[in-house]
Amino acid sequence: RIAAPAPWGDDRADAACRVEIAGLLENVMPVIGIDGIQALQQACKFLDDYLEAKMDVLDVRFPTGEPYRRLS
Repeated sequence: RIAAPAPWGDDRADAACRVEIAGLLENVMPVIGIDGIQALQQACKFLDDYLEAKMDVLDVRFPTGEPYRRLS
């Protein structure tokens, strides 16, 4: 799950999306960008990289049952 971008930092000038992977990533992680668009882009990249790294040890699938494939 990627949450909508929200203001982040002491001056609230940056933005962050909280990222959660139920059953895999125990802590909700903020992924930070210079604005909401970059934070969302970075969160998608983080999820893609994280799931790619887990593919060797896990059968990663979408809720539909379709196997996970990299975004790029």
